[in-house]
Amino acid sequence: AEYHFSQATSLLKQRKTKDAMKKLDEAITLDSSNAAYHYEKAIALLRQRQYDDSLKEFDASISLDSKNSKYHREKASAYSEMEMFDQALEEYDKAISIDPEIIDYRKDKSNLLMELSRHDEAVQSIEELLKLKSGNPDVWVTYAEALTYARGQKDGIEGLYKGIRGKSVTPKQLCEAVSDQLKKESPQSVKQMFIQYYRENCDKK
Repeated sequence: AEYHFSQATSLLKQRKTKDAMKKLDEAITLDSSNAAYHYEKAIALLRQRQYDDSLKEFDASISLDSKNSKYHREKASAYSEMEMFDQALEEYDKAISIDPEIIDYRKDKSNLLMELSRHDEAVQSIEELLKLKSGNPDVWVTYAEALTYARGQKDGIEGLYKGIRGKSVTPKQLCEAVSDQLKKESPQSVKQMFIQYYRENCDKK
C-alpha cells in the first residue's frame, strides 16, 4: 500500500491527478485504515472539483485521525470552494481548537470572514491570534487590514501603532511587513492605509 501511495504523491506533485487517483485507490484497497491515503485522495478529488466525493474522503480521513488539524483546514477549503461558508468556518474552528498556535488557520478564517464582509468577526478572530502570536509582524498587518475594512483607515493605522506601543514588534519589523504587503494586491482603501503608514514611518532617509 505504501508503495502505491508513494507513487501517488509523486504523481500529484507532477499534477498528474488522474494517474495519482488510480494509485491512491490501489493503496486504499490494500489499507483502508490509513487516514493519509484518504486525505490525499480528497485533495486529488478537490483539484478535479469533485466536491461531494472529496468531502467523503475528508470525512474518512478525519474519522480515522480526528486530531489532525490539517484535515479540517483542507476540508474548510473545500467548503469555501463550494460556497458553503458556514461549514467552512466550522472546520476552521475545529482546526484552530486542535492547533491554536498555527497562524495560518486563524488567518484563513479571518480572510474568509473579510470576504463575507463580516469584518468585526474578522477583527475579533485576529485579536485572539494576537494573544498567542503578538510578536509576529504579519499578524499585525492582517489586523490592520481587518480594522480598515471594519472601521476605516484611521483605525487600521492605529492597529499597527498598537503593536509598536505594546513592544510586541519593532518599528523596523513592522515596516518590513508593510513593505511586503504593499507588493500584494489589495483593495484601494487597504492599500492607501498601508501607503500612509509607510510614508509616515518607514520612508525616511
